[in-house]
Amino acid sequence: APKKQSFFSPFRIAASITLLLTAGLFTIFLSQKNSEIISLKTTNHTLEKTLPDGSIVFLNANTTLSYPADFQQDTREINLTGEAFFKVQRDESKPFIIHANGSDIRVLGTSFNVKAYSKNVKVSVESGKVEFKHDKKQTLLVRGEEAEFEAEKDTIKRAATLDKNTFAYKTKTFVFEDSSLEHVIKVLSENYHTKIILKNNNIKTCRLTTTFNNETLPNALNVIAETLNLNITPQGEKYII
Repeated sequence: APKKQSFFSPFRIAASITLLLTAGLFTIFLSQKNSEIISLKTTNHTLEKTLPDGSIVFLNANTTLSYPADFQQDTREINLTGEAFFKVQRDESKPFIIHANGSDIRVLGTSFNVKAYSKNVKVSVESGKVEFKHDKKQTLLVRGEEAEFEAEKDTIKRAATLDKNTFAYKTKTFVFEDSSLEHVIKVLSENYHTKIILKNNNIKTCRLTTTFNNETLPNALNVIAETLNLNITPQGEKYII
């Protein structure tokens, strides 16, 4: 009687090994593709970028953003340190999640701002709904609302109103209504990334109502000086009032 061919013949074994190696290489290739991460970083400039899903992000200065080259998972997850404005493309099958210094922001499709230069993370909503979470603490924000995680108190604090200048670094429009000079200088200093010093503490409480549209910092400071009858002295890369 003829010999039965063994199931584990050299040919079959070689073919099986080849298939396993091919499958392994294919898995490694997919793994590498899925793990490909794109990183954006700004220093003293801003940057606008369209993400793989069509969402648009506008980075403020001194900000780092990282995300996968393709959102192939069940969620669209990115990491942020710094500040950025997001206009998220709606996709109910893939929630958009931002990991920001220990806090998580989760949306389906909306526009909002995240400020996360430190553990104190602030979220401000322009449109839609945003879920803001840190560990077991969370809150739901809608249009015109904002909240901040305060690390020292380990709590999420909601603000009574949305700061009119939250998006100013993007829009280049600053609106001040009966604001203290101390507040005005703080906002301008942060958004123009320039140190501005109020030399006399007595002028901190001076009130100011004005709007700046695409103004340079020197022009804005000159308007303030003329309005409040103050003197401004440039000193290197800073200003003394």
